[in-house]
Amino acid sequence: MRFGITILLCCVALPCFSSPEQLIKDTFVQLDLVQSTTPTSIKSLEKKLTEFVEPHLDIERMSKVVLANHWKRASLSQKYQFIPCFTRELRQMLAQRLLDAPITHWQVTQSTYNKSLTKAAITLDLDHYDQTQQWVVRFYKSDDDWLIYDTGLNGVSLLKNYRDDYAAKIERYGLNKVIAQLCQLYPKEQRTLVMAGNEWPPYIARALPGFGLSAELVTTVLKMADYKAELVFAPWKRVSEAMLAGQVDLSLAAWRSPDREKTLQFSDPYFTNHLIAIGQPPLAENAQQLLANLTVQTQLGLMDDYAYGDIIPSHVKPIIHAKHLPLLRKVASGDIDIALLDAYVAAYYLGQSPQIKSRVQVTTYPVTSKTLHISMLKAHPASQVVMDDFNLALKIFLKSDAYRALLDKYQLK
Repeated sequence: MRFGITILLCCVALPCFSSPEQLIKDTFVQLDLVQSTTPTSIKSLEKKLTEFVEPHLDIERMSKVVLANHWKRASLSQKYQFIPCFTRELRQMLAQRLLDAPITHWQVTQSTYNKSLTKAAITLDLDHYDQTQQWVVRFYKSDDDWLIYDTGLNGVSLLKNYRDDYAAKIERYGLNKVIAQLCQLYPKEQRTLVMAGNEWPPYIARALPGFGLSAELVTTVLKMADYKAELVFAPWKRVSEAMLAGQVDLSLAAWRSPDREKTLQFSDPYFTNHLIAIGQPPLAENAQQLLANLTVQTQLGLMDDYAYGDIIPSHVKPIIHAKHLPLLRKVASGDIDIALLDAYVAAYYLGQSPQIKSRVQVTTYPVTSKTLHISMLKAHPASQVVMDDFNLALKIFLKSDAYRALLDKYQLK
């Protein structure tokens, strides 16, 4: 089984390529696999594999194949435990293989595609000093990316070897014990991440249990991914500055925007925010009509840390506020005509201020919706690894009863 892993490294590259053959060729050039001398550090090899290879493997699909029928019967927790530990097993065995038998020459000898051009089998000859091995690597196309899902040596599938091996172990010891032994053999070193966010109840707040939905959810998911999280409260601008200075690793709650995406990497969404209008009645419930009614004279109140995007008409000059409650007070007094805020944030502050609530109208339907993410600087040395780990754990968590219980705790839908 050790020899079947070498091809994984040969089939994945950083950017998206037009064909699996080009992907393979550029990978060899990018990672400098043809070594003149044997590498001396397994850690450096594992770091390369983590950075350049793993983000492009369909490790979940591979895990399903390896566990076969046991995958269907496995709990979400068991699936989550198995995937990262199995990934580390692949990584360590591949790194060890490259140490034992570095590649001295390679050549693509054959390419086979299915009729729809969505799957490919690429055959290569790999020279390891005194021997040549013929490999077949199998790809499938996902959107514009080619992803690896299996490799073969002399007609024997790498995943079949793993599947047979794990089937025998599970039959003897049971799934729980096999996963526990696997994770004990290939443990992940726990790292501490500093996460920061602005006061934004019910998502982030010192006064809330668990410090709010975002804080509690992100902490839980990071813990599932073997990270320890430390929370810092700071305004958005200071969070950005601290990230640039290396004092903070990630932002707890962020919306995507073209400007932010220039420097930030975003996780998969963990919640959806709905922006609603608060103002003096009557307000149009239709979002398009409400925005169309905004004029040059409209006193529009916005928050300075919201990425509103292009929903604000260019002829309207908004009045920016740093805190929610003063903005809502101005709406109630008529100094501000309309404010655009997250629905649950508005509900939280209006619930604490009945006098304000009685003097304003809150629209029922959202003006727009924004997905909520954690974000990290693209330049952060661990951003890709952290995001991959977070997204994998998040995928499991969002399907769990724990997630639904968390929404109930903060009275969110």
